[in-house]
Amino acid sequence: MLGAIRDCERSLDTAALLAEHLRDASPGDHQPSGPPGSTTVPDLHDAAAGWCFYDFGQPARAIRLLRPAVERIAPEARRSRGLFGARLVLAHIAVGDLEAACERGHEVLQALRFAGSASTYGELRDAPPW
Repeated sequence: MLGAIRDCERSLDTAALLAEHLRDASPGDHQPSGPPGSTTVPDLHDAAAGWCFYDFGQPARAIRLLRPAVERIAPEARRSRGLFGARLVLAHIAVGDLEAACERGHEVLQALRFAGSASTYGELRDAPPW
C-alpha cells in the first residue's frame, strides 16, 4: 500500500505540473482554452488528492485538502459540492468528528435534494459502517 500511495502522490504532482503548464500556455501554443478539468471545482487538484488520501486510509490528510476545496465550490454547483462534500463527510466520520460529519452531511443532503446525483448517493450508500 505504501508504494501505491507514493505512486499516487507522484501522479498527483505530475497532474499539477501539467495543469500549470496548460494554464501558462499562450493561445498560440495550440492549447485548449481555459483551465483543464472541472469548471465547477476551483481546487480540482486538492479535491482529487483528498479523495485519494481518503481511499488510502488517511482521512485526516483528506480533510485538510477536501475542506477548503469544497468550501470554494460555488453553492449553485450542487452536484460537485454534493459529491466532494460526501467524501469529506466520510473522512470526518473516519476520524471520529461526528459533529463536523453531521454539519457537512446536512449540506450534502441539501445538494442531493436539488441535484439528485447518483454518484453522491453512491458515496453515501457505500460508506463503511462505522
